[in-house]
Order: sequence, then structure tokens, then C-alpha cells
Amino acid sequence: MFEMTSYLDFIGRTYQDLVKSPAFVALTTGNVPSTIDGYADEFHIRAFGKGLEFQFDASTRVLKAIVA
Repeated sequence: MFEMTSYLDFIGRTYQDLVKSPAFVALTTGNVPSTIDGYADEFHIRAFGKGLEFQFDASTRVLKAIVA
């Protein structure tokens, strides 16, 4: 596990590592990954209540962006 001091600490980490982090799970509020039709190269998790979207590369499962 890793220590989170800012949202930027999540960037570059795999989905598998992030779901082990209580801070990440709290931010995603239990939402699960989903895809957008026509975009097979990525998946995302939306945390509507927090106004965040976490975008992952589908092949590496690495978090590449956080949209607020």
C-alpha cells in the first residue's frame, strides 16, 4: 500500500493497487469501473457526489487522469 498526501499520488498507479487504498475507495464511494461505447482503450470510475472522474488505461489498468 502507499501513503496518499494528494490526489496526484494516485496518478500512475494500477487499479488493483488503488482499490486497496481506503482513501481511493472513499473517494469513489463504491462505484465500479465502466466504459464508454467506442472507447475500448480506457475505462473510468465516476464519483458523482464528489464531482470526480478517474480515467484508466484499459491495457495497463494504470490511472492516467483525474477530472474534477
